[in-house]
Amino acid sequence: MPATCVLEDTENGWLKSKLKVENGLLHFYISNSLKTINEKKGKGGVGLENIRDRLQLLFPGLHELKIENGNGMFSVDLKITLG
Repeated sequence: MPATCVLEDTENGWLKSKLKVENGLLHFYISNSLKTINEKKGKGGVGLENIRDRLQLLFPGLHELKIENGNGMFSVDLKITLG
């Protein structure tokens, strides 16, 4: 059974997450709203790049990572095949 969490604040935004382990596959999904005005200028930090590098080191060929940023939403969809 998946664990699901939804936090909503109509004035400040929302966050949704889901975690499921089934048939040797871990599936983690998280998304959050984005402010319509981009307060941060320029390129972001190295956090997402570090996550990609660590997944490749720890789970080479056993993971799928999709990151989307647009339409007022940021989302991460991660699947890892467990040994």
